[in-house]
Amino acid sequence: MSRSTSLQQPRRHFLRYCMCVVIAVGLSACDRFSVSSVAQLSQANECPPPLNANIYIPTAAPTPISSPSSPIITNTTETISPISKHEAFQYLDHQVRTWTDIESFNMDDASQARIIVTFLSPDLIRAVAMNAAVLENPAAPDIQNKTKMGLEQIASREKLIFLITVLSINTNNTAAMPHTFALPVTQLKLMSANNLDIAPVYFDQNLEQPVGLSQYNVGYLFYPLSVVQGQACVEVLNSKFDTNIILKTSFINVDDAKSGAMTWTIEYKPLLNIGHSDPLMGTPATYDEAELFPISSPPAVSDTSDMFWREYAKFVWGRLTPE
Repeated sequence: MSRSTSLQQPRRHFLRYCMCVVIAVGLSACDRFSVSSVAQLSQANECPPPLNANIYIPTAAPTPISSPSSPIITNTTETISPISKHEAFQYLDHQVRTWTDIESFNMDDASQARIIVTFLSPDLIRAVAMNAAVLENPAAPDIQNKTKMGLEQIASREKLIFLITVLSINTNNTAAMPHTFALPVTQLKLMSANNLDIAPVYFDQNLEQPVGLSQYNVGYLFYPLSVVQGQACVEVLNSKFDTNIILKTSFINVDDAKSGAMTWTIEYKPLLNIGHSDPLMGTPATYDEAELFPISSPPAVSDTSDMFWREYAKFVWGRLTPE
């Protein structure tokens, strides 16, 4: 064997060793990347909703209106006396306030970002259906059929549904910097008393688009009614222990940078439900009935006055119905 051959053999062994080390390190890095990706993309496994988990299935639950002289809907098959536009809208206004939470932050001295989360509860669906019926035929509104139809359409989706409005507004009518912000929808988790944090299973893609000054995005988030936890199928919103609906994101994208965390909290069920009087009874009239109709754009104002809630209620009504 020549001297050159004897020198080449150790060198070959060394090169082979180096290649093995490189391949092993590469495979290890790929394994870590795969695990990380799966963790980020993993979704809770949906399962058929347990009994009573689908809160949208029409029931005979009472639906209060607004004043002692107004009829109370206690069954979707009862005959109901006509109600006024004012009474119907007062109920809608109340339901929208009850099931909505708003988080805002200033992007500079002249612009504000606002993210409005509204849970489409069964009572809110009833309120929208009631207003649609009164608008269509004030003399004899078909409240029962429209309510039943609306709830059945939502129930058939077997999801918890939220209306999300993302907008940027000018707060003092002066020139503002051209900021943009975007909601990371896939990171918007529904927190549960069952120790679950659930990402949406469906959402309108436009919700993730950046929003500039005086612009807005509107769409729906769909969360499962029930998921697999251990060996059981459990409600995402536990009917016994969830007193609040909590949506949380760890960041918001502002000018291509991540801001801090943000949380929306909506009261779901009181811990002690012993019955109470209708909160709307005795409330004085505050609406011009000629202006009670659905609208297509959210209110672009920085306050949350009664005027804001009136316009936002009309906007929710407009988003949920074809009018």
